[in-house]
Amino acid sequence: MKKFLSFVIAIAMVLSLVTVPALAVTDGARIGEVREAAVSAKAAANLGEALNVTGGTLTFETDTDYPWVVSGDVAMSSNAGVSSSTSSVWTTVNAEPGAVLSFDWISMGEGSDTRDWDGLRVYVDSTKILQKGSNHLDFETFNYELTEGEHVIKFTYKKDGSVNGTGDYAKIDNVIVAIPAPPESIEVEPVTVPATRRAGVVYTVLPETTVNKSVTFAIEDTSIATVDEDGIVYGVAEGTTTITVASIVDQSVYGTATVTVTEAPEHFGYTFVEWDTDFSAITENTTVTAVYKLSWDMDEDGDVDTADALIVMRHVMNVEECEMTNMDADGDGEVTVADALLIMRFAMGLI
Repeated sequence: MKKFLSFVIAIAMVLSLVTVPALAVTDGARIGEVREAAVSAKAAANLGEALNVTGGTLTFETDTDYPWVVSGDVAMSSNAGVSSSTSSVWTTVNAEPGAVLSFDWISMGEGSDTRDWDGLRVYVDSTKILQKGSNHLDFETFNYELTEGEHVIKFTYKKDGSVNGTGDYAKIDNVIVAIPAPPESIEVEPVTVPATRRAGVVYTVLPETTVNKSVTFAIEDTSIATVDEDGIVYGVAEGTTTITVASIVDQSVYGTATVTVTEAPEHFGYTFVEWDTDFSAITENTTVTAVYKLSWDMDEDGDVDTADALIVMRHVMNVEECEMTNMDADGDGEVTVADALLIMRFAMGLI
């Protein structure tokens, strides 16, 4: 009872500091408060640059009615929503013996990969070598061995006469025709990522004519950062470590770079949750948003108010046992009356 009376007196003292108490956050901050950050990718200067690998020299032609267009640093079809239409781009090549066609593709068409619905078709002369429908959101690489001689390689986004799928486009990038070369080196760019956030590893397998550019990723100190099979680095704690990117063809071919993990994003009274968009491999200007949640919303009603402070106080007084990890509001390692008062002051808009 003495503890409870002390808390009541403490609340009265806090209330006496203001004329009109505000019992919830009054600055508009709520669950889902966000901060924005712009992330940019360099746009291609023209269609040839968008379609070729870096330094590539293939010459492309495209339709006049629905031409392929530059989208960021890749090429994209332009007949979205136009029933019974095609959007095509093509190039003519002279293949040496053993030459391979390689390109990266995305298809956001309609339904099945096998039915003749909206989707990407790729032809070598009159032979269809690839057909893809919908929900291929991430770039995938396709390789095809060519016969010696001249060939016309055509990329077509074909529309049927009915439903328009979500997205309704195809994208192509990194087109190359070359004799496969083994990987010789891997260049890796340094990675900087805040704790609790993710960032993609940027690397280049050389020479460009290497067809199999598959790699593995490894982090030296996993107490600082981790990396998944797709090269997405997660910041664990502040510090530096090293990432190694190795060729899956020859593990003796690898590159390394420093991974620096900086302090986690801070916003007083809030806890960073996640970014709302995966920006590990962007191809065009993108706005991503950081999502926060209220740190001290004990009853999870969307506000920090006096009820949340009372929940902490009841826990301190052993009136009601709680196992919430966010009760230690001042971060001193203990849950005390001071934590309840800090939450109370925050709820009233005093801090």
